[in-house]
Amino acid sequence: MIDPVYFIQDLAVILLSAAVFGYLCGRAGLSPVVGYLMAGLVVGTPEITVPYVTDTARLEVIAQLGVVFLMFSIGLQFQLRKVRELGGRIVLATAVLAVLVLTMARGSADLLALSGVAGICLAAVFMNSSSAIIGKVIGDEGLGHERYGQVALGITLMEDIVSVVMLAVLGSYLALEVDRAQQSPAGIIVMLAGFAVFVLLVGLLVIPRILRRIGRSGQADLASIFVAGSLLTLALIAVRAGYSLALGAFLFGMIVAETSQRGWIERNFRGLKDVFLTVFFVTIGMTIEVQAIPGALKWILLGTAGALVGRGAAAFVALVAVGERPRQALQSALCLTPIGEFSFIIAGIAVAGGIFSETFQVAVVGTALLTSMVSPLLAKNAPRLTAFLAEGRYPRLDQWHAVYAGLWKGGGASRSSTFWRIFKVRIAQVVLESVFVLMVLVFAEPVLRWIHSALPLPDYFPEALIVVVFWVGVCLLCLVPLVAIWRNLSAMAMILEDFRGRGTVPGRILAAVFHFGYFAILSIAIWNLLPVGTTRVWILAAVVALTVFLVAAGWRNMVQWHSRVEVALKENLSAGGEKGARRLFESHREDEWKLNIEEFTLPDDTALGGLSLRDCNLRARTGCSLVGIERHGYALRSIGPETQLFPGDELLLLGSRAQITAARRFLGGAAQSEEERPPPQRDLVLESIVIPENDAAVGRKLAELDWTGRYGVQVVALRREGLVAVSVDGSTRIEAGDTLLLMGRTDRIQALAEE
Repeated sequence: MIDPVYFIQDLAVILLSAAVFGYLCGRAGLSPVVGYLMAGLVVGTPEITVPYVTDTARLEVIAQLGVVFLMFSIGLQFQLRKVRELGGRIVLATAVLAVLVLTMARGSADLLALSGVAGICLAAVFMNSSSAIIGKVIGDEGLGHERYGQVALGITLMEDIVSVVMLAVLGSYLALEVDRAQQSPAGIIVMLAGFAVFVLLVGLLVIPRILRRIGRSGQADLASIFVAGSLLTLALIAVRAGYSLALGAFLFGMIVAETSQRGWIERNFRGLKDVFLTVFFVTIGMTIEVQAIPGALKWILLGTAGALVGRGAAAFVALVAVGERPRQALQSALCLTPIGEFSFIIAGIAVAGGIFSETFQVAVVGTALLTSMVSPLLAKNAPRLTAFLAEGRYPRLDQWHAVYAGLWKGGGASRSSTFWRIFKVRIAQVVLESVFVLMVLVFAEPVLRWIHSALPLPDYFPEALIVVVFWVGVCLLCLVPLVAIWRNLSAMAMILEDFRGRGTVPGRILAAVFHFGYFAILSIAIWNLLPVGTTRVWILAAVVALTVFLVAAGWRNMVQWHSRVEVALKENLSAGGEKGARRLFESHREDEWKLNIEEFTLPDDTALGGLSLRDCNLRARTGCSLVGIERHGYALRSIGPETQLFPGDELLLLGSRAQITAARRFLGGAAQSEEERPPPQRDLVLESIVIPENDAAVGRKLAELDWTGRYGVQVVALRREGLVAVSVDGSTRIEAGDTLLLMGRTDRIQALAEE
């Protein structure tokens, strides 16, 4: 047994080496992830470093927590409203890109005489781009507000969903997580979608309400503990359901992303996430044996070429196919070249399943390193590299693209389009409610088995009674969504009848067929999901009887419950701001304006803290304009000359490249000394002082004394002739015998008293 002290040593070695290599890579303009992988390569090889990591088994457990927090952080960035704002074309472009990459990977697998499963694993590695690396490159280069930068971020956002699906498919297909090797990939994806919808619906109804209640109590520490516990619980539920920790953590991140507390939760977990993620990436680097690198070198170079050329070409074709201008499509494609963090997990699954040898994981990590090094150069020089496709160079190509792009804009306010806008909202609700009911039934049997194993009941307790009580509870859980489905189907039938002609025979037939036909299909699906055997008849009879009774007795209450649930979901999913699809796809010529937008966060030691925009005089100093301020996750509604700046504010700067560079230098270089910096609130104390008769302060106003400016001490209250006054300001005049209550640091109050 290894001494626990060595485990502490291993953690120290990992974190310190990661800090050193991460710093060096940052100075070189690379992502810290590259440094973490290189650190793992070094500390995991005894021939290279002393001390090296010894207890890899325990570190792998922490690395699993790293996967959980990685997926949680990715889920936090994936808001459901963002999908709607990105528009259908980004979603479609991601799907086209995934299909093209899958086709090329399967074709390459055939050329290399690999199996079909190996081809799927190979495709999964190249199907996702690194959201961490791309986000850092776009942020560092100030491309977050460029059109092609936003498109690239939208694509990598949607690719996270593709990667989650591939993880679930591969995990089930290889029978590593649950014995589903006989199930088709389509069936696995359908079950995955159902599980995700079920978890999201329940989570969006429960988690935001609990967080709001904890937030009102003012106990932020309890909220963080609750979020951490819920994250691990949902990750465990996903494993028990036959999926993975990664899926559960990702779904919980999506749930939290829809709450108003998302900003402070992300800030509170940032340090914890950084530690666990660092261990995760370092352990990935430790899996590489230095001796294996020469043998995998040709595969690393081949993989890098495939990511840069093959994946880049696929992204370009996908974006042009959905109406994006060729130059901007190529610029976005150049940003999407680095393969992502999911690739490491997928490579690990493939190696553990015996699909590939250890060389495959070495090749994947090596490819990730090389693409991460090349990606910043491609993104930074994207405008210059794509200048040959600038608008006006090829007039005929511009005309063809204008015609094609016009097809994607759609339009028309015809009666059919109006009908569809009304109808599709109800369709979405019916589908989600149906999925909820079916998923409750799918997982009912496993839950019942878990109850039998985890909660052993006395022998005299009838088995049949347990089963009936459990299924009655399942019925109660499904009853409200079933009522909601019936109401929505009734409304949709009326819409159909109005569209076809109210009162006409075809309209009535169409409405009746749709209304009762859908419910009949849903009933058949429910029947098939009930337990097999004679028990099913008795369960169905009890459930039907209970349903009829409850519907007859409490229809109005059920309608009210459904309305409350619907309102709660709309509140949690309400989107604000302008539509992102319009922002991404409206006509824009970047070369005409020569203006850029970049974000900058004021450092903690800034000398500008508390100063107004008038005092900073940023425009006169740098020529750059400050057009937005985000504070604690909320954008300030109005900005004026009197608006004050505070450390941690995220500033939105507008100007030329040179002006923004000058503004960043001015805002980031104005560091305060220890004496100039206001004291932290936790260092402030209250002390009293008595003014003697011959003191120099007698007869003078507080504004004249300026104790706040000279000593950083405030007079917060005054006692004179036994009366206490708390409304003290600069016009208050000091008299002999006054007792002043001072607030400030102890040493500064002492200095004032000595004066």
